[in-house]
Amino acid sequence: MAKKQRIAKKPQQITSRSGYHKRYLTSEWESFLNGWFVSDSSIDSVLAKYHTKTVRRSREQHRKNDYVKRYFQLLQTNVIGPDGIVLHALIADKKGKRKTKKNESIERAWRKWMRKSYCDIQGKLDFVQMQQVILTTVAQDGEAIIRLIRDKENPFGIALQLINTERLDVDYNKRLSDKSQIKNSIEFNQYGKPIAYYFLNQEESTGQNGKKYQRVKADEIIHLYRTDFAGQNRGMPWIATALFRMRMLDDYHDAAIGNANVTAKKIFVFKKKFNDNQVNAKDIPPVQEESIGHMVIPDNYEFTPFDSQYPNGEIEPFTKAILRGIASGLGISYHSLASDLTSVNYSSLRQGAIDERDTYRTIQNWFINAFLIPLYEKWLESALLFEAVQNLTLSEYEQALCVRFQARRWQWVDPAKEMTAYEKKLNLGVTTRDDIIRELGRDPEHVFNQLQHENEQLTEYGLTSLLSPSPTTNPAKDVINDDETKRDT
Repeated sequence: MAKKQRIAKKPQQITSRSGYHKRYLTSEWESFLNGWFVSDSSIDSVLAKYHTKTVRRSREQHRKNDYVKRYFQLLQTNVIGPDGIVLHALIADKKGKRKTKKNESIERAWRKWMRKSYCDIQGKLDFVQMQQVILTTVAQDGEAIIRLIRDKENPFGIALQLINTERLDVDYNKRLSDKSQIKNSIEFNQYGKPIAYYFLNQEESTGQNGKKYQRVKADEIIHLYRTDFAGQNRGMPWIATALFRMRMLDDYHDAAIGNANVTAKKIFVFKKKFNDNQVNAKDIPPVQEESIGHMVIPDNYEFTPFDSQYPNGEIEPFTKAILRGIASGLGISYHSLASDLTSVNYSSLRQGAIDERDTYRTIQNWFINAFLIPLYEKWLESALLFEAVQNLTLSEYEQALCVRFQARRWQWVDPAKEMTAYEKKLNLGVTTRDDIIRELGRDPEHVFNQLQHENEQLTEYGLTSLLSPSPTTNPAKDVINDDETKRDT
C-alpha cells in the first residue's frame, strides 16, 4: 500500500515542476504574490466605493496641478479646436449630387443656434465653448450630463443645460419591479436601457441625509462617458490612474522646494564642545538672520553650519520618469505634457505626433457619435417643427439626417514636406483631393465652391494669369529635404 502511494506521488511532483507554463496552476508563485491584494472586481462595487472620492481628487488636481491643467488644455485644443467640430450637411438627389441650397440652409441655421443666446439655456456659453467644457468635464469627472430643454421662446425650440455630475448620486440603488431597477441613480429596464435619471435637488447635492430626487426621462438627457467595462453605468475620471503619480510628484516637489528654502536661509547650529551642566540653553543669545555677521558664540560652544546640497541632480530625472508614466496613462506624449522639447528631432517629434493625434482622433470620433449626432437629431426635429430652417420641411427630416461632423486637423512640423508627399500620392493615384482636403480639416465641396468663385472673380477683374499657379515642386530641394530627414533619424 505504501509503495502505491509513493508511485502516485511521482507524477504529481513531475507535473508541478515540468515546464514554466505549468506554474500558474500551482502554489509556487503564491509566496511571490502574497502581497498582491485584490478587491471585488465588479464595476458597480468599484463605482460605489471609489467614484465620489476619485472625482473630488480629480477636481482638486485640476485646480492645483499644472500638468493636469495642461492636459485639459491639450484636449480642448486638439479635440475641439478653436472653431469647434463643424457640421456639414450632405443632402443629395438620387444621382448623388448635393442639394446646395438645402445644405446651406441647415448649416446656416445650425451656426445661428450655436450662439450663446440660443444654445445655452443660461445664455453664458456659445456652442464651441460648451463643447470644450463638456469634454473637460468628461475627462475630469469621467462623465458629463446634458439636459435638453424644450423652450418655446427659443426660435429653434431647444436649448442645453449642463448639469453638475454630483447631482447624480452614485449610492442611490433601488429595485422597482422585476423589469426595472435604479442603479447609481439611473433607472434601467430589464435589458439595461436607461429609462430615467434621478437628480438630487440643488441644495442637497452635497450628499446630506433625507435626500430628495427629481426624476427626468432619459430622452431628455445625453449622458456622456467612455465605457471601459461591460455593464458599466457611470464613468470614471480619465486621469484616475495617473492621480497617484501626480500626488507623488507634488509631494516630491514640495519637499525639494522646502529644503531649498531652508538651505537658502543659511541655517546653523551651536554644538557643545564638552559636557558642561552649568551651561544653560537659555543663556545662548538669540541670533537674527540680518546680524549673522556680528553674532557672539557662547562659551564652550562651537559654530556648525548646516549646508544641504539638495535639491541637486536627482530632481530632473525623477520628474521626467514620473511625467512619462503620467503621460502614458493619459495617452499623450511626454514632451507635449511637460512642454519639454529637449533631445527631440524631426523624426522622433513626428512619430510622437502621429501616435498622439491618433488618440485625439479616437476621442473626436467618440465625441461625435456619443454627443453631436444624438444632439443634432433632437435639434433638427425641433428646428423643423419651429420652421427655423429655410427651404426645408418636416417631411425631409430623414434626408436631413445625412450629415458629417468635421473635426479639426493639424499641421505638420514641416508642411512643405507633407504637401510634397500629398502631391506625389495624388500623382500616383493612391489618394484623392477629397481625402487630402478632409485630412486638412475642411469640406471638399466648400473648397471647390470657393475655388470656382475665386476663378470667376479673377476672370472678371482680368487676372487670368493667376488662374494657373506655378508648380511648387522642386526635385533638387526634395533631395535636400530627404537628406535632412535622414540626418534627423
